[in-house]
Amino acid sequence: MPRGKRLLSSASICGLILLFRLAPAAYSANVVVPSLELISHGYIDSGTLVLETRSEMQIAFEGGYKFGGRLGFSYASDALEKDAVSGIPQTLQFDGASISIRDIFSIPLSISYFVGQDDLLCAGDSFTTQFGTAPIMTNYRGFMYFPKGILYDGIHSVKGTGAKIELLPIPETLLLSLYAYEDTHFSTLGNYSADLRVLANFGAAKLEGFFGATYSPPVPLGYYRGGLLMYWSNKNLEFLAQVGVPRFDPTRDSPTDLDLLYLLFEPRVHLGILSIVPTFFLHPVVYLQQENLGETGSIDVNLNIYLGDAEKSTFRGGIEGNVVFQSSDSTFEFKLSPYFGFATPGVLWTLKANAKLWPFSLDNMFDGFVGIRAEF
Repeated sequence: MPRGKRLLSSASICGLILLFRLAPAAYSANVVVPSLELISHGYIDSGTLVLETRSEMQIAFEGGYKFGGRLGFSYASDALEKDAVSGIPQTLQFDGASISIRDIFSIPLSISYFVGQDDLLCAGDSFTTQFGTAPIMTNYRGFMYFPKGILYDGIHSVKGTGAKIELLPIPETLLLSLYAYEDTHFSTLGNYSADLRVLANFGAAKLEGFFGATYSPPVPLGYYRGGLLMYWSNKNLEFLAQVGVPRFDPTRDSPTDLDLLYLLFEPRVHLGILSIVPTFFLHPVVYLQQENLGETGSIDVNLNIYLGDAEKSTFRGGIEGNVVFQSSDSTFEFKLSPYFGFATPGVLWTLKANAKLWPFSLDNMFDGFVGIRAEF
């Protein structure tokens, strides 16, 4: 995922803050901290041990239910050590805000106006936030698996200034969402997107699908995208699949071009305290409206074998084998990664070491991570 945060319209932000001020006093605001995470990455560079710490913290002000409001800020850094050496003061950045009016006409219909980051599509998080289910998302995402380059997380994210309409025709089972917004994934303004999403929760089976289009002035027919997330589970088995095309240009792209696909398949086998989770991931050449030619045809195969239940156990440990094939230069990398995780009150800890066995080089063979995530 692109790591730079683009500036948003100050008028839009001020407008949302004003709406918060004008909201009825009966609906008091709550201050919440959705996430707080530190991940330190240690590696050898020219014979010297280098530490880089990625931090991510969010703070949000939320209003009442009927007149729902949310104003979010975040602090994110890819290298806290470099920030400290630079001497440049680091501050909170605007992340996103939204105002929602719910239960319009006394039916389960809501309308939201948002600025900044909104929903992730086909990532799996929405089943927990919308229906309160147990997490189903893949662990193969984020900084520990993609410390350099793109932080993959879902097939598409809604980001910009616009409106969202949501209908909940079947409570706890079916949610329909329509987004219309100026898309700020682009480096220039004036690009407008719309997405239609369906969330269906059938207990052991879950389904999420979306289809979207973007009006971008230089492209005569615009861009199109779509995706599908499928999840199924029983007592000992789980299966997760994310399949989609993050961006398709009908004037240039071919429907048979596999480089456009975002494909992730993850069967999960649980045998008591032993779990075996293979993950297969095909990188798309375009992600979040940005072309990444170095990702063309790249394939990851990850095998995670661990002891302990992530939802019920205090401790979990195992080993991962990871193969990354880069088709752009016909090279592959293989590494083994033992890891250990444990929980203390309010905090989840993860310690992970990587040993790159191919291509073999003692100079950069080892690196490791220490991850800390607070739960509020």
